[in-house]
Amino acid sequence: LGTGVRVGYVQLSSTPWAEIQSIETAAGKAVHLAGQTPLQIALPPGRYVVELKNGDRSGKVTLDVVPGQVGIVNYVFPDVKVDSVVNELVSKY
Repeated sequence: LGTGVRVGYVQLSSTPWAEIQSIETAAGKAVHLAGQTPLQIALPPGRYVVELKNGDRSGKVTLDVVPGQVGIVNYVFPDVKVDSVVNELVSKY
């Protein structure tokens, strides 16, 4: 990032966790960033499309990054039954 470029942050989480497969700008330019959710990423302002993968599941989420702000994005894979995930976690305690 050049001098004077302000960044924004995104708290990205998913249910269940996921690996980041790719991040692209709205113009289709690839951003080289890896990791798994949950994580916080710093990006120059703009719109991004993030592809997430968990096993055979994959999904895309759009992020709008605003300079100096922290956005919060939680992606739930469409085939995940959130209630059953919560019940499974609660049953362990």
